[in-house]
Amino acid sequence: MNSLKTLNIKEIGKRAGEILLIFLFCLFYRCPFKLFLHVECPGCGMTRAMIFVLKLDFRQAFAYHPLFPIVILGGVYYIFRTQLRRWFHIGAKQENMMLLVAGMIFLGRWIWMRI
Repeated sequence: MNSLKTLNIKEIGKRAGEILLIFLFCLFYRCPFKLFLHVECPGCGMTRAMIFVLKLDFRQAFAYHPLFPIVILGGVYYIFRTQLRRWFHIGAKQENMMLLVAGMIFLGRWIWMRI
């Protein structure tokens, strides 16, 4: 029973449900960058990449968006956030730094594709 307490199944299920809702939202969502500015955003192609990941076609997923592994790792981190923070002693500053670095990678790729 102690392992169930430390695993906190309800929280993991809640986070997995949130990820599923985000995924479903992405299926029916139209990019505001493309809609209003007629320019692809830093995440354009990510939904198609994730669909190909689900089909286990990683070559095609990489062709649509080469940063899809960052999103997968971020989703896994988000689902198991409480446990990972405890195991690896991750605080709010480290989480913010990880988000900043991921954002800068996406922005850098976006700028690189526009040059």
